[in-house]
Amino acid sequence: VFFPGNLVEAAQFVGSFRPAARQRLRFLGTASWDLPNELARSRTALDGAIFVTPFLLTSSDPVISRFVTAYSERYGRKPDFLAAQGFDAATLALAALRRQRVQNISFEQAFQSIQTYDGLTGLISVRPGGELQRRFSVVQLLGENLVSPPPLERIYDGTFEAQLNTEVVEEQEEQKQVPQYAEPQTLGAERKAHNF
Repeated sequence: VFFPGNLVEAAQFVGSFRPAARQRLRFLGTASWDLPNELARSRTALDGAIFVTPFLLTSSDPVISRFVTAYSERYGRKPDFLAAQGFDAATLALAALRRQRVQNISFEQAFQSIQTYDGLTGLISVRPGGELQRRFSVVQLLGENLVSPPPLERIYDGTFEAQLNTEVVEEQEEQKQVPQYAEPQTLGAERKAHNF
């Protein structure tokens, strides 16, 4: 059941179902559900719900972990989506400036030639007109944790069944031959980027 409303409305709606009915249904939401304090209050009703998040603070990605640590040490609080988005924007701008200098092209040309950046806030692509397209992470609320749900695999009878196929995931990871782009030294991390 896709619920496009905000998290408070979703918790009220889902909470109106009996527990047995909630277990049979899968609730899907939007990025507006990514509110840690409200999720903590809504865990019982929304356990198992799936939604997208622009920035997963608890990600196991080592670059995100280092960013969270560096930001927390510097500012005395954990970063939010806007902090991560600001970091991604600055990193993209620096990459375009470097490309501009090396290739002797305009900043606009350099920026538009960045095809894909694996940022803190998801996979970011620069479209031909310079607009950014972003892929957010999909997360599932399980108990007290936000986790990556297993991928959905199409079954021929028209239903979907979640199956974690580690062989496919491992094979895809092995096939990725992505050049590394060094982020600013303040973070001391490397991030995957295409055509940098």
